[in-house]
Amino acid sequence: MTSILRAGILKEMEETVNNNPPPNNTPPQSGQQQSSQPTMPKIPLPHLSPFKLILFSGIGFVCLMGLVNVFLQYISAPKDSPGNTTKVTISPTPVPVKIKTFTNKKFHYSVKYPDTLEQSEETPYSTAFTIKQRQFGHLVFPSLYVSVIPDGFTDKAKVYNFMSADAVDKFYTMQDNQSLQTETGTNAEHWIFKRLAAFTVADVQGVMIQNDNVLEGNGAINRRVLLKKNGFTYIIGSYYQSQQELNDYRDFLISFTFLP
Repeated sequence: MTSILRAGILKEMEETVNNNPPPNNTPPQSGQQQSSQPTMPKIPLPHLSPFKLILFSGIGFVCLMGLVNVFLQYISAPKDSPGNTTKVTISPTPVPVKIKTFTNKKFHYSVKYPDTLEQSEETPYSTAFTIKQRQFGHLVFPSLYVSVIPDGFTDKAKVYNFMSADAVDKFYTMQDNQSLQTETGTNAEHWIFKRLAAFTVADVQGVMIQNDNVLEGNGAINRRVLLKKNGFTYIIGSYYQSQQELNDYRDFLISFTFLP
């Protein structure tokens, strides 16, 4: 039995020696070259948990999106070039309009008007306020005007935009939005006025009328207020094309006063 165990141990020792030979310390002989490439040791890779993988991936995605956003802003920003200049518009400061006062002692009234208009006497019974060189077609229409017709006066040539006493009386009695033709004959269709409403000026009740089809008016509208006072008919009128001109007419009516 002892001999059998001894034989088994010797055999196991022999196999161990064969499987693990001793290092060869014999120097290389002449003519033989020793390999210069060292053997690289294997470095084990770090082990990352799923949580760390998700965290690092999220941080990387955020950084990538930030870089993309910066790049897009850069390429979309306007570049200064001779053909791409920014225009700066400076609006002029509006200059206050000066107001003048016109007084007619003969017909006992006073009225205010902007100094952008030029005052002139069209006839002994009419005063006009006109923009210089303002033309509608072939005629020059005043922006604002005042005509005064004494009772029983019939000389059309002496009153700008003369209107008969009969026509004035009809406008006083008509309903709003009714129309009346004030002239006959040639171009009579251009003398149709519509009553707009009753209107009070300087504590005197009158009537406002309007003609939308002015002869050679080039789109201008003729609006008038008719007033009766102390044996006179006052026609306070305007030719306008814009809202500003209509506003000027409103201010003109508000400023109109009768003298004592």
